[in-house]
Amino acid sequence: MVGHLLLLLVVIIICYAPTSSTAAGGEVPFYEDCPSTADGTYAPNSTYQSNLAALAAELIENSTEYGSAAGSFGAAPDAVYGVALCRGDSKGPLCAGYLREAFDAAMNRTTSSRPLCELRRNVTVFYDRFPAPEGGSMVYALVQCTRDMDPGRCGACLQRIISEMPRMLDASQIGGRVLGVRCLLRYEMASNSFFHIDNRTLHLQKQPTLRVVHRDLKAGNVPLDPQMNPQISDFGIARIFGSNAAQSRTTRIFGTLGYIAPEYALDGVCSSKADVFSFGVLILEIISGKRTGGSYRYNDGKLYCLIAYAWLLWKDGRWHELIDECLGDRYHASIRTCMQVALLCVQEDAEDRKAMDEVVKMLGNEQAASQLPEPKQSAYFNVRPSGGGGDAPPSACNISISMITPR
Repeated sequence: MVGHLLLLLVVIIICYAPTSSTAAGGEVPFYEDCPSTADGTYAPNSTYQSNLAALAAELIENSTEYGSAAGSFGAAPDAVYGVALCRGDSKGPLCAGYLREAFDAAMNRTTSSRPLCELRRNVTVFYDRFPAPEGGSMVYALVQCTRDMDPGRCGACLQRIISEMPRMLDASQIGGRVLGVRCLLRYEMASNSFFHIDNRTLHLQKQPTLRVVHRDLKAGNVPLDPQMNPQISDFGIARIFGSNAAQSRTTRIFGTLGYIAPEYALDGVCSSKADVFSFGVLILEIISGKRTGGSYRYNDGKLYCLIAYAWLLWKDGRWHELIDECLGDRYHASIRTCMQVALLCVQEDAEDRKAMDEVVKMLGNEQAASQLPEPKQSAYFNVRPSGGGGDAPPSACNISISMITPR
């Protein structure tokens, strides 16, 4: 799930012929390609493609209980071998969903091309914990070896990867990975930003004697520290509540247009749900690479603000069209969860929005993420902007607000 985005692991490895370089005691090759046919291709609707689909279905079904499975399907020369693995805390329907999406993507990429992958059997994951280095940055890491490797061979394989890292990775990057045939290493110097932002917001709202509503949670007020951890800043218009107060009503509206919850903008009702709304908008901006102040044309020819546009894409099953191309297609399952959580945060009725502690749980717990409700219609859905395209002046969610000052 999103809280563990950096360590989310779904591995699928498929190949149509077994490799011969796995003899016990032999040196583990660093790279190895599957053998291929003379031209390295296969025809659509061929026996090989049929075997591939059958193996995918079998591995998904067999992985449900324990989170991993290995198998083969068909006979030479069209035999397909494979292994599927979900991370240890991703089992049952959650694992099956990730595997199904991963296999769909892999089979789309392998269309007409056989030698795309390596054969690995009985993959397992080995975790280890290390103390934080003094005076340095926190590093998050994951290493993996196949299960049939004893600890000595696994360690030797990982040592070889470590020796290759200076050549293969740019030291200025905040993360990277090196993939071998039977082992891999991945590291990051920043954990998931969403999880840190909502944890900090929750901390403000859960103080024992006082609670703080920021009222201006937006990208510009969430700078990154040298370790790339997000920090919430600019509390100039924050509001303090007593421990027993849930909300208040005000005649003066503060905040940045596009991030203001509708009940606060229209009725002056200020509560912690206003920060939840702003957090949802912030997630949608990060996912899409679009401005909340822009207007975006949907298939019906009408212009919508970002949150309404995102909800329409979700409702019509086209959520993936919102994803910024810069994010690629490697984390679609996690990004989908982020989008669903964001839409639950920007629902029109504040009572329908999740509390921040629930948002933290949804982003940090894969089991909770697998049971998310469907979002209802977003706020500002019926507000129509003028202008056209994503570069239009802010108007859709940026409703006009009159400042009322008591006399």
